[in-house]
Amino acid sequence: MTPKFAFCADDFTGATDTLATLSRAGLSARLYLRISDAVEAASSGSLDAVGLATPLRAMAPDDARQMMRDIAPGLALLGAQFVHFKICSTFDSSPQIGNIREVGNILAETLGAEWTVIIGGQPSLGRHCVFGNLFAAAGDGVVHRIDRHPTMSVHPITPMEEADLRLHLARQGWEEVGLIDFTAYAAGPAKLRQTIEARLDRSEKQTLLDVAQDGDLAVIGDALASVGVDRRILLIGASSVAEALFRPSENASAPPALPPLKGPVFGFAGSRSVVTAHQVAKASRFNVLAVDPDDILSENARVTDLRDTCQAHLRAGEHVLVRLSERPNAAAGQALAAATGRFINRVVSDARPGCLAIAGGDTSSAAVECLGIDSISFIADLDRGVPLVRAHSRNAMDSLPMILKGGQVGGEGLFDRLAGLSVNTKQPSPDQFSGR
Repeated sequence: MTPKFAFCADDFTGATDTLATLSRAGLSARLYLRISDAVEAASSGSLDAVGLATPLRAMAPDDARQMMRDIAPGLALLGAQFVHFKICSTFDSSPQIGNIREVGNILAETLGAEWTVIIGGQPSLGRHCVFGNLFAAAGDGVVHRIDRHPTMSVHPITPMEEADLRLHLARQGWEEVGLIDFTAYAAGPAKLRQTIEARLDRSEKQTLLDVAQDGDLAVIGDALASVGVDRRILLIGASSVAEALFRPSENASAPPALPPLKGPVFGFAGSRSVVTAHQVAKASRFNVLAVDPDDILSENARVTDLRDTCQAHLRAGEHVLVRLSERPNAAAGQALAAATGRFINRVVSDARPGCLAIAGGDTSSAAVECLGIDSISFIADLDRGVPLVRAHSRNAMDSLPMILKGGQVGGEGLFDRLAGLSVNTKQPSPDQFSGR
């Protein structure tokens, strides 16, 4: 039996969100780090959905094209009816970094997909696409047009300077993206399928679909399921793609409870978002330590001392949260993520925590790659858009609980809530908060 659904995520935080979405809908799903492992797992016939996590969002076009050429044949070999290229719900990308078109075209060609559908919103995370324009909620719940969003408009690597996703994608090379706006959904999925078929008859290759509210996804999902019977299509978008196609049934079992964590939490906040900054500020159960990005990059004696300090706290049963002390230079993005991944690996390899918590997509991708993890499974939801997951590997990281969260998601008390799941841990003393 082939899987119903296959997805390739352009970072690790979004990958775990899609994994959680599929698991909540009752599908047996697993996320892999290597395409060969994903293909082998799919061949067993025991999984409904198979995912692949990649660092494509942080890559330049030449490197991204090569990576997609390497993995696309395996994604096609999975034989899933639906293949999803999972991107960030805020669409943050650019012609130079995380170019969606460059890898999307390679994947579509390899799959033999005649149509690429782009789903432009995820209301469950406060993302809405209206008449092709993307809006996103900030940490205070206020919704902004994405090019006026207080964080995403000034993202240090891929600032969102255009709200119209057709224009945004045109800059990346898709110059004729069509639009089906949300007013088309009122007539139901059968009518929407007719609209889609008419576009396909005119040889439209890429089409953006609005998502203004949750109800839009049900109509979209039913229409795409019908279209997908006769045609090979590629789906691009956030976890709303999975939400559209697989919705929990009324008879679904209760969501799994959060389990106790056997040891302290080690966290690293690589995200520079205001949301994450507030979460760090509210982390009262943690020893919060600051590190300069230049020190992480040079891996100097101060970073060695910081590693030793983190390990000492963890061995003493105390939670530790490391944060970047200042905004890094955008040019250092990939190098900083890689150096951060090495730092995290050295800390947790010698002083395994009860849970690893990472904020930031690029940081999460680099860290998980360094840890030698083979695959990831869903445990339970910690917060909206923040699942607790489990690592699977052939090394000491096997069964390690983790959260890999995007910078924009989760409530202010997220870290303390996670720490509250730990057993046999200690509270930090007041003089240990100087790193804030």
